[in-house]
Amino acid sequence: MDMKLITLSLLLISFSVNVFGQTPGGVPTTNLVSWQKPDGINSGTIVGGASVTVWDDESGNGNGYGNSSTAKPKIVVGDANGFDVVEFDGSNDYLEGTGVNYQARTVFVVFKASSGLQSTSDLAQIWGHYTSGVQLSLEARQGTSRPYSIDGNGSSQGKVAINGEQYGASGENPASPTQWEYDEYMIATLELDALSPTLTTHIIGDLVSPANHNFGGQIAEIIVYNSLLSDSFEKLRVNNYLGNKYAINL
Repeated sequence: MDMKLITLSLLLISFSVNVFGQTPGGVPTTNLVSWQKPDGINSGTIVGGASVTVWDDESGNGNGYGNSSTAKPKIVVGDANGFDVVEFDGSNDYLEGTGVNYQARTVFVVFKASSGLQSTSDLAQIWGHYTSGVQLSLEARQGTSRPYSIDGNGSSQGKVAINGEQYGASGENPASPTQWEYDEYMIATLELDALSPTLTTHIIGDLVSPANHNFGGQIAEIIVYNSLLSDSFEKLRVNNYLGNKYAINL
């Protein structure tokens, strides 16, 4: 291959990473505040069926999950297109990160709600902190309408899209034109109307307070930004990265 062409290609890759602030995999890194990936589960010590006690933050900001309930979620090896996931039993396990410090504006979560684990009497929290005033929960109590709860114990408002499709109307309990479904991996994107309250704790799998609201299913990846992302470039890049990785049709 022509050496000039090779040099030009390397320069273009470097320009893309440095100017647009993105990883080679396509995820923008500017304003990235928290990122949980499969290889960060138990800091990379993957054993099928093992309890999960930590899920590292790959953004480098220290906003991971290091505390968990007495009944801990489990590792399921290779469940999401060959990638490992964290499974929550829908009863009493969760992961909690204390000592974190960030605000959120855009959140991506790759999840699968399990019809065999999810109670239809619960709000199923897959990111956030209810007590702090913002969270992303699947509203499993509303039958086939399947909206979301995002306001926490406060007044946060926003809109949600599934698999990169159109957003629904903004609100404290928004619905999306494409509903979340049971027993398939999906990408939920939460776009808040304003920066969230500052989170010093975040939890996945349980509201904790109020009690007895649990998520039953699997979570593969969580990406959080403290800014809005552009539709034409940044959100498209994240959705394409997640869709290709987990074989989710956009």
